[in-house]
Amino acid sequence: IAHGHIRAIDTRAARALPGVRAVITGEDFAAPYGVIPIAQNEWPLARGKVRYRGEPLFAVAADDEASAAAALAAVEVEIEPLPAYFEADAARAEDAVLLHDDKPGNIERRVEQSFGDVAAGFAAADLVHEREFDCAEISHGQIELNATIAQWDAEAARLTVQSVTQVPYYLHLTLARTLGLSPEQVRVVKPFVGGGFGHRVEPLNFEMVTAALARAAGGTVKLQCTREDSFLTHRARPATYVRLKLGFKASGEITAVDCEVVQRGGAYAGYGLVTILYAGALLHALYRVGAVRYRGVRVYTNLPPCGAMRGHGAVNVRFAVESLLDEMAPRLG
Repeated sequence: IAHGHIRAIDTRAARALPGVRAVITGEDFAAPYGVIPIAQNEWPLARGKVRYRGEPLFAVAADDEASAAAALAAVEVEIEPLPAYFEADAARAEDAVLLHDDKPGNIERRVEQSFGDVAAGFAAADLVHEREFDCAEISHGQIELNATIAQWDAEAARLTVQSVTQVPYYLHLTLARTLGLSPEQVRVVKPFVGGGFGHRVEPLNFEMVTAALARAAGGTVKLQCTREDSFLTHRARPATYVRLKLGFKASGEITAVDCEVVQRGGAYAGYGLVTILYAGALLHALYRVGAVRYRGVRVYTNLPPCGAMRGHGAVNVRFAVESLLDEMAPRLG
């Protein structure tokens, strides 16, 4: 179910099974998280609402994988479905149900930037060209699987976490926040990481879940995600619509740039506030331009949250600009 109210998660049967050490839900966390302090709206395990298919609802720690699997199967969940939106236009429709009550129109963020007189720039141009681009969502393909080992020392009330993170300090802060611990109770160890490419530049739900399971079980817990798990809960480069207009003089001087960007951001904020900003800030790269106008919109949809990926926010708009330059150059000789 991609969107719905969580009416019940019954873990009683799972807790009674042999070999089961802990079962947790979203209620076992103290606070939501997010890499940007003003946009922390995601729980490590869904709480109140599920907003995309594949969002984790509960987690189990057991003596072995068979016992854990049996416990997972024994949990009963009741979800009341809501309308789901898989494209930015549908999520922005006037009658669309809000994914987050504090975000009218399912708009995560609007960014508007203007430098110089764009209208005059186009009027002075010898050649004006405009095109639209649709860039697909792309997920990272790092070789190492997502994995975390968490150890809870009950006597000292201290947590030690080893994870594949690219950002141990962000993770340290987030573990303390979501588990209701003081920072000095948490130690994060970052080993050599087998690839990241932006996927791991924000704390991820499996890291908080592993830590909470270790505390609930009173010991050491290892959690390793499958490749499918990573795709279901990914932080991919967002699907992006770009409308771009460029003005050129016969000499090759860029007189004006006008760009509109819509990013399909997925169910939670993640790095979205920054990603939609970067798309405009890095739009014109190193070129000298007469005037620039940028309008960017990041939209919530019922899909896995998107985040940073190589060239964070800039790759799709740079592709659009360079494509138009290639098309216009022959026409300018």
